[in-house]
Amino acid sequence: MSPARAAGHRAGRRRLRGGGGAGVGGTAVYIHIDLDVLDPEEFGSLSYPEAGGLSVATLRDAVRALTARFPLAGSGITEYAPRREEDRAVLASLVPALLADATTE
Repeated sequence: MSPARAAGHRAGRRRLRGGGGAGVGGTAVYIHIDLDVLDPEEFGSLSYPEAGGLSVATLRDAVRALTARFPLAGSGITEYAPRREEDRAVLASLVPALLADATTE
């Protein structure tokens, strides 16, 4: 991962932990997950893969950080382009984990 991309990932995580979105007056959050944000080395069933993307664990951590601050109003997941059999298992484990993380109080 390039230094610039790594710095961007760190800044995003800090913002989520520090209350990103809290200043807009919202009381709940809608989470849109575009799977193209994931690292194609870890999840390759993507329409527009970019090297150095997030790990599944990092994505899960970001959702946890956000839903710890705001109740989940809804969510959407896009850009799944089935290419590799092993990605089905990753997605099958990711979706329930995200939903469990987002709905647990």
